[in-house]
Amino acid sequence: MQHLDLIEKKTIMFTVMAVLFFSAVNQTIVGTTLPTIVSSLGGMEYFNWVFTIFMLASSISSMLAGKLSDNYGRKPFFLIGIVTLIFASLLCGFSQSMLQLIAFRGFQGVGAGIIISLSFASVGDLFHPKERGKWQGWLTSVFGLSSLIGPTMGGYIVDHFDWHWVFWIFLPFGLVAFFVMLKYYPTKEEASEKLPVDYPGIVTFTAAISFLLYYLSILGLEPPSLKRESILFFGVFLLTSFVFLELKAKDPIIPLALFKKNTFLVSNIVGFFLGMGMFGVVIYIPFFMQGAMQVSATESGIVMMSMTLSLVFASTIGGNLISKTGKYKLLGAGGILVMVLGMFWMSRLHIDSSSWDTALRVILFGLGLGVSFTVFTLSVQFEVDKHQIGIAVSSAQLFRQLGGTVGVSLFGGIFGTLMNSRIQKLFQTMVSSNTSEVGRNLFLDSKILLNHHALQEITNGLTGGLLQNVSKIILALRKNMGGVLDDVFLISTGILVLAFIISVFLREVSLENN
Repeated sequence: MQHLDLIEKKTIMFTVMAVLFFSAVNQTIVGTTLPTIVSSLGGMEYFNWVFTIFMLASSISSMLAGKLSDNYGRKPFFLIGIVTLIFASLLCGFSQSMLQLIAFRGFQGVGAGIIISLSFASVGDLFHPKERGKWQGWLTSVFGLSSLIGPTMGGYIVDHFDWHWVFWIFLPFGLVAFFVMLKYYPTKEEASEKLPVDYPGIVTFTAAISFLLYYLSILGLEPPSLKRESILFFGVFLLTSFVFLELKAKDPIIPLALFKKNTFLVSNIVGFFLGMGMFGVVIYIPFFMQGAMQVSATESGIVMMSMTLSLVFASTIGGNLISKTGKYKLLGAGGILVMVLGMFWMSRLHIDSSSWDTALRVILFGLGLGVSFTVFTLSVQFEVDKHQIGIAVSSAQLFRQLGGTVGVSLFGGIFGTLMNSRIQKLFQTMVSSNTSEVGRNLFLDSKILLNHHALQEITNGLTGGLLQNVSKIILALRKNMGGVLDDVFLISTGILVLAFIISVFLREVSLENN
């Protein structure tokens, strides 16, 4: 599509941006609203799955759509992704239990995975490698804009309306995006040779990733058992089978020769660890603010909005710098280093920290994330053939999602284990025969910290020594949650340090004659 004139290319890119916004906002809006949804539906032990199932489904769909769209064109898969996301979002809003919500979030993930991977692949279809930085930055900015609007809108909705509207508010925009895509996105010309679809590869890849991601998601939540390790065994067996099938396939889903290319391999490994590290902020900063600091969902959404603004700014600047200089290695490593500093600073948060103080820390993190996201989404493309851009970009998304799933599982396990063990110690230390039943019940339902209205109702009817005792317990539970989350942020810092070390090995290729 590089033969199109500039106006046609811009029209296509604005179309892609509209579709990407609809997809991304449905992903980001959940972050600040999940504490309220958990307090309504219950199922605190399953809350990680709201993110995990989305990432599992989007990981698989993005990889398959990336490959198939390389062969058959982006447009039909864009349309399939939009329709899937519209219906899935509608169903999410009708959820009556946490398990229903998790199932429908899986369908959302299928649609979102298709749209996001194809959006970034479109840049490679349309522009010369040196021009891609600018447009990649714009796409990242659109993704960032959705992260700006999503959490803020989500927090406002759950504070003032019913949480179900979180999933319905952007449905009209999805319908508009569908018709805009249908009208303006070009149809791929028929290929002279149609290669057979690698159905065995598709089936084994889907099964292998499903088993492995499921294993990773329960790793920190379930004790070692024959059942748990059997899941890992089948995942590894299927992944091994997939590798052998791909070596023999005429048109493999994932050409394994790509892993011999430095920029492809290093970019994906770095993306894996970035995915692990970034979810420490995306998921747990709202929990820290609403649970430990006791601020509203709207206020925590505004803080996350500040991170998004810095991400949008940094991704745009970073993309333009790549387009102007043709250099990207130092920029990528520098971005990760800024993320490390921001995450470490977040591990120093405490329950008396102000929202302004928290915002400064996430802004610093967002600056590094914006640059890094742009660099490593671009660099994965620089040594692949043009007809492999879709699979290259979707592989970057897959590795980030795999890392994110590992991160959610790891941090979820750490969070749950430390919360339970420390609450038990608090119970033994603070509870005596004189402790009221109200105070004892607080230890049995620590998630009540996320339900400010219920907490207020409990304390409103108390006076004197009873109020003092219950207030002391609430303060101790807040400090406990804050301390646990600080540990999560510190571990995330270590993971990002590892990503920085690996990024040093990225080769910088010339973009002038690429």
